[in-house]
Amino acid sequence: MRGNERLLGDAIGSNLMVLGAAYQKGWLRLDFKAFEAAVKLNGVGVKMNLAAFDWGRRLVVEPETVYRAANLAEREPETLDQLITRRAAFLTDYQDQRYAQRYLDRIAKVRAAEGRISGETALTEAVAKSLFKLMAYKDEYEVARLYTGAAFKDALAKQFEGNFTMKFHLAPPIIAKRDRQTGHLQKQQYGGWMLSAFNLLAKAKWVRGTKFDPMGYTHERKMERALIAEFEGIVDRRFVCAEAADLSQLIVLARLPMNIKGYGHVKEKAVETYRRALADALAVLDGAEKKKHVAMADRVA
Repeated sequence: MRGNERLLGDAIGSNLMVLGAAYQKGWLRLDFKAFEAAVKLNGVGVKMNLAAFDWGRRLVVEPETVYRAANLAEREPETLDQLITRRAAFLTDYQDQRYAQRYLDRIAKVRAAEGRISGETALTEAVAKSLFKLMAYKDEYEVARLYTGAAFKDALAKQFEGNFTMKFHLAPPIIAKRDRQTGHLQKQQYGGWMLSAFNLLAKAKWVRGTKFDPMGYTHERKMERALIAEFEGIVDRRFVCAEAADLSQLIVLARLPMNIKGYGHVKEKAVETYRRALADALAVLDGAEKKKHVAMADRVA
C-alpha cells in the first residue's frame, strides 16, 4: 500500500491498479474507451483513477520502472548514521534544534558506551529508534504541523480536482465529549475551517511542554512527557554504563518503547503493558548485577 501511496498520493487506487494489471495480462475483457468515459463521468478522482489503472498496466510490462517510481526498488539498507540523522532532522521540524540536540547527545553517549564493549551497534540502534518514538509523540501541535505541511497539500492536489470540501474527525482533549459508558473521548466532525486553526496551532509548537501549553496539562500529555524523562533516565543509568555481560538484556530493554502504540485509552493500556515489561526487564538486570556482586564478594573472601 505504501508504494501505491507514493505513486498516487493515496492507497485508494489499489483496486484500479489491480484492474489495470489484469487488463494488461488479458485476464479481463474491458472496453477501455468505455471504462475511461465512465471514470470521467463519475467525476471523482478522475486523474488519480486513470493513473492507477495505467500504473497497473505498466507494472506488467515494465515492473522495475514502477518499483523505482514507487521507491520500492532494492536499495542499500540505511546506515546507523543515516537513521540517527533522519530522526534528528524530524525532531528539529517537530520542535526545534535544541530538542533534536537533546536526542543526539544521548545517542552519542550510548554509541560510545557500546563501542567500548562490542563491535556491534544493535543497542545504539534500538535506543535511537525508541527514544525518537517517545520524543516525537503525536500531539495537537504535530497534527497541525502535518496537516499544514506541503506533503498533505500535495496529496490533496493529486487525489482531488476542482472544488471540494474537507471534514476532520478529531477528539481535542480539552473540549471533546466523553462517552458516558466508557469515559473515552469521542471524535467530533469539524469543517474545513480547521485548517486555519491548524495554521495557528502549528506556529505555536514552541509552547509544547512549557507552562504556557494549555494541552500540556491533560493526563495523556503528562504521561507522554513522563515516558520520555523515564527512558532518558534509563539511558543515563543503564546504557551509558553498559557492560558486555548485560548487552543482550539491555537491547531487549531498549526496544520495549516500540510496543507503545495508539492514542487515548488505547495508548494508556499499551503504556501499562510497557511499564510491566520494563519492570521485568529491569528486575532481570538487577538480579544479574546482584549475582555479580555476590560472586565478587566470594572471591574476595
